[in-house]
Amino acid sequence: MKRREFLATCAAVPVLANIAGAKSYTTWFDKDFDCPLCKTSNTFMVIGSYGSYIYGWPSKYQLIFWPVTDSPSVYCCRNCKLSLFLWDFDEFPKEKFEEARKILKDIKLTFENGKYSQVAMTTRLEIAEKIYGLLDKKQEFWCRFHRILGYHHSAEGDQDKASKSRKKALEIATEMIAKKDDSLDLKTQILISGAMKHFLKEDLGAEADFKKALATKFEDKEASAEEAASAEKNINSFIEEYLTAIKSDKPPRGEDQ
Repeated sequence: MKRREFLATCAAVPVLANIAGAKSYTTWFDKDFDCPLCKTSNTFMVIGSYGSYIYGWPSKYQLIFWPVTDSPSVYCCRNCKLSLFLWDFDEFPKEKFEEARKILKDIKLTFENGKYSQVAMTTRLEIAEKIYGLLDKKQEFWCRFHRILGYHHSAEGDQDKASKSRKKALEIATEMIAKKDDSLDLKTQILISGAMKHFLKEDLGAEADFKKALATKFEDKEASAEEAASAEKNINSFIEEYLTAIKSDKPPRGEDQ
């Protein structure tokens, strides 16, 4: 997710989360792609339709949003097993082909009916992690990647691996905060830290982070004054909602663990 996209999402989440009566469905449709690495023809799924309601779904408490919560979002070549998020697959750089082939050469997968979506999402993400390791990705990317991986490990019922991924995301967020990494605004970094602590059952730490995030001014050099003011208001609203939710009988992680 590019910085501008993340800014827009953070600004929209609390408002869109409360929209009532929206038709909450998404659609995908098949499209053929040639793998950039081995030129094999694959049928992958591309986004058809969705609405603003996606920002109100429970994954918002982990600061991740559809389509990464949905299985079709990670492509995997049926031949060479190149695995990447759908928006990156066609863009994999030629200068990394040989290194990628070395990583992928011993990977064995079974595709039921030739459908990549039948391969476990976590399996595809773990392959993708190795491939993205060849690229110059910022800490913001890796923090989000491990939140996504944690989400899918949990969805597949492996809470131990989910916790390991979330601990990694928390470590990265903590490091970003300490190093004053400006690839993502500080307020959101602290919010992410609190969210991961909540899903790791560290609610005292989560509450402390959320209160600290409330007191932190939203600042982003790419945002206009109007965008920054809107983001500040909406993120604060979301944090207040989160603080209430974690003290309730059904905290956000209740659907997860």
